[in-house]
This record gives sequence, structure tokens and C-alpha cells, in this order.
Amino acid sequence: MRMPTALIVENDDDIREILTWLIRLHGLDAESAATGGETLANIGRHLDLVTLNPMLPDLDGFEVCEALRSCRATRLIPVLFITSLAMPEIRTRCVRAGGSAVLTMPFTPSSLFEALDEALARQGRSTEPGIGGRSD
Repeated sequence: MRMPTALIVENDDDIREILTWLIRLHGLDAESAATGGETLANIGRHLDLVTLNPMLPDLDGFEVCEALRSCRATRLIPVLFITSLAMPEIRTRCVRAGGSAVLTMPFTPSSLFEALDEALARQGRSTEPGIGGRSD
């Protein structure tokens, strides 16, 4: 059985590396992109989930999410926005762009895992059992 695959879209190298490590620890395969353009250039690959920083250097995350929602192949993929911006208007923009959920930094591994599980569950998917993964 194939592990679910998450695409981590984050321009900060350290945050991208931490997210990749935590997501793999939780039982998902992880790929990454540093820009919105890089994300959209590879839109055709099989993904189960996208984590997305709304503030990217080229296209912002809102534009990337809207593009994912407008493409037939990616419109149902859960998008988890991860941001350090806690203002209500940012949360609203994330939801309006098509985000499934918003996680504000700093976050704990358990809050990230919970957000990942909820996003995947909405799509009828789950993480594989294992270190940090759930077996239920």
C-alpha cells in the first residue's frame, strides 16, 4: 500500500526541513517546493495533501491554492496553510482561497499531526501506522 504523499511548500529552508522531518515521522511521504512557481510546475504528480505558506517569494500561497482548486486533478487535495501570521483576516483569506485548514506557528508536533490527520480524513485517507503515525 502506498504511503500518502504531502507536498510541503515553504520558502524558509529550516522550516521546510522541520516540516519534512515531522511529516515523514508521522507516516507520510514528503516532497517539497520553495516557491509557488515550483509548485505549479509540478502540479501533475500524485499528492494527498499540500502544506502551504501563504507568503511565498513569487506567487503567494493564496494564488497557489486558487490554482490548485481550479485544476481538475488537484481540486480535492486538502491544503493546510501554515503561517506565522495570526491575524483573523489572514485566516479568512486562507479559507477563501480554498484552504482546508490553517495552522499558526509556532505549533507543536501533535497539533501538526492532528491537522494532517483531519485533512486526510476529510478525503477518506489516513496515515500509515508507525512512528508517530496512527493505527486507528
